[in-house]
Amino acid sequence: MAIPLDLVSRLEEVPAGAVELADGQEVIQYRDRIMPLVRLGEVLGWAGPAPGPDALLQVIVYAAGGRQVGLVVDAIYDVAEAAPELTAPSRRRGVLGSGVVQGKVTDMLDLPEIVRAVVPECAEGVPV
Repeated sequence: MAIPLDLVSRLEEVPAGAVELADGQEVIQYRDRIMPLVRLGEVLGWAGPAPGPDALLQVIVYAAGGRQVGLVVDAIYDVAEAAPELTAPSRRRGVLGSGVVQGKVTDMLDLPEIVRAVVPECAEGVPV
């Protein structure tokens, strides 16, 4: 899976024990604000075992419309400034399509769609 780099504000490691709940949504305190978390594995149907409270979560900070959402992923493998041509459109919600990145077939995520679906209160100002 890949995310367009221009949608990434920051990459963070956050202690799992720092995750709190606000109105039923997982959140963390981030830069003097409350940032909702989205566990991408759960959204895409690939949820693995929950990490222990001492684990470090890999969080991709996505910013749009003046709001930030933390996308929790299993691992961040690489950062590449490649804009692949999506040669295979996707039928899956939240996935734009597939292309080749650094010699590997890679699915490109549709972050605006995922944010609109999972954290609607943060969707204002998210590009369609």
